[in-house]
Amino acid sequence: VSADALDITRRASLALAQDGTLGAAFSVIPHIVAPADMLLAGTAVCLVDIYPYRPSKTGTNSSALRDLVYRANAYAAAAANAGRELWLVLQSFEEPGMDGFHAVPNTIHWGQLGGAVLAGAKGVAPFLYSAVSYAEGQRGPDLEPTRKLAPYRRFNTLMDRSGPLVMRWSLPLLDTRAPEPFAVSATQISPNDRYVTVLNSNDRTTQTLLLAMDVAPVGPLNDLVQLQPLPLDPMGRVVVELGPGEWAVIPVGSSSIASLVGTNDPGVSLS
Repeated sequence: VSADALDITRRASLALAQDGTLGAAFSVIPHIVAPADMLLAGTAVCLVDIYPYRPSKTGTNSSALRDLVYRANAYAAAAANAGRELWLVLQSFEEPGMDGFHAVPNTIHWGQLGGAVLAGAKGVAPFLYSAVSYAEGQRGPDLEPTRKLAPYRRFNTLMDRSGPLVMRWSLPLLDTRAPEPFAVSATQISPNDRYVTVLNSNDRTTQTLLLAMDVAPVGPLNDLVQLQPLPLDPMGRVVVELGPGEWAVIPVGSSSIASLVGTNDPGVSLS
């Protein structure tokens, strides 16, 4: 994507504005555009399409999901530094005959939504409808629901409850110490109101991550996604057990992560 093309997008956005500043227009920006260059488009919302979901036929669903998180966080940082929001286009259709567009299980669709939250996106824009027979979205040609609709309905229910909280977060910082298959980020609303998000990118097996906080919790911490307490092990570490593609949002008060220890069951699939 050339600088001229991005400038055309910027001028179109300004043309739609009423006062010469950035308007509400947005344009889908492909992931081949570097995060810094994304801002040249001049759109009020940075809508990025990290596509295709599978980077190569040799990768796993798990590695692709972790890759999406790290790439999305770089775009979120660039957008936040410019006072804008990042929205992610999430893969919701498939083409069995094309490398990179193979079907992924619903655990990965749910994991993509968790990855967007974990990385700092403020919105998502999945493919909604089946445009042609092989491009299957969340609804088919007659608006019938496909299997992909359920994770997005679940996400909408969660965001009805927790969306206002997520919108107040600072830019999440990825914890590069997180062992595979986990992705972990930390964010805050204030120094005394911090949150840790944990994603199990494995699409087939339950995985457990042990979180040691710099201030040991006096009791179980709550997961705002599953709405259940997370127990402590005998060493006072938070036990985060997550099913395939599941993720947790954990309020930790003023604490920070001291260390992470996880299992690494390699039971991942290539779809």
